[in-house]
Amino acid sequence: MTINLQVAMELENTKVALHIANARLAAASLISQDALLATTPDGKITTWNPASQRLFGYAAKDAIGQNIAMLASPENQLEQLEFLARICAGETLGPEDTKRLRNDGTLIDISISAAPIKSSDGSVISISVAMKDIGRRKEWEARQKSMMRELTHRVKNSFAILQSILHSTLKTSPQPKDFAKVFSSRLHSLAAAQDVLTANDWRGIELGALARHQLASYDKLDDVKLRIVGPEVYLAPEYATPFGLIFNELAANALEHGAWSSPLGRVELDWRVQSAVGIPMKLFVNWKERGGPKPSSHRSPGLGVVLIEKSLAGALVTNSFDTLGLTCAIELEIVPLRDLQQN
Repeated sequence: MTINLQVAMELENTKVALHIANARLAAASLISQDALLATTPDGKITTWNPASQRLFGYAAKDAIGQNIAMLASPENQLEQLEFLARICAGETLGPEDTKRLRNDGTLIDISISAAPIKSSDGSVISISVAMKDIGRRKEWEARQKSMMRELTHRVKNSFAILQSILHSTLKTSPQPKDFAKVFSSRLHSLAAAQDVLTANDWRGIELGALARHQLASYDKLDDVKLRIVGPEVYLAPEYATPFGLIFNELAANALEHGAWSSPLGRVELDWRVQSAVGIPMKLFVNWKERGGPKPSSHRSPGLGVVLIEKSLAGALVTNSFDTLGLTCAIELEIVPLRDLQQN
């Protein structure tokens, strides 16, 4: 009698322990951010947590009793069958990246893991499945690959531009000291353009930020010597280096020969955008020097003009020299980068 009572108490304790364990598992399933479900060995869904509904769009009442194959697209059906077969053979699988089908017909990227649930004799009686949405991770990986391709392309372009700058600087700098000064300035301009691109994940540039970053190295300039005016304009990445070199070249010439070579000289850099329905958007950039020495029509703004004409495809460039000083005007058709603006 005492033995039977002891056995009964042990059985009751076991039932309580199992109930607590099941309650804990149920609670964990309810709050999990991953889709957790269970199936029979042949794939019929027996449990379906809230995260499964959020991920796939099926309510529990619509999913339970259905075959898990409903989550596989036609091209993933064979993979799904092989997955079930391996688990029924006793394997624990995952995490593996794959795609699954939502109830609205869209394919989503997921990471899936699964393990068999076995009876006391070792046979598989159920399959436990966990699935995680990895869409954002996949987007980031794709973006990283795109950025690496873009970076490789930019590096090649930078070497080509660097070679062009080197040859042009050698032609116009007969003395080693002059060459070192000018070449160093142009290298700094290249680096500054890359800084602005990097800050925007190489998606593009904001013209004002680029101009201010480029001209910040001329630390003796103040708001009187240099006035920058213009709305926010977002340009494609390929414009960063040409515009950066242009601003640097114009500034270097202004300091050496133009407005900034005089105590009273000043420069105004401004731009505006013209847009209308059915007409391509145009960017107008003006560099105006005032208060400097009397300009010479023979003075060229240097490499900057060459870069404008060769690097900015389709740009219309006008350089005028009058009694007030040099004016360099650029007219360029652009496509705005709205995604960068929103970020």
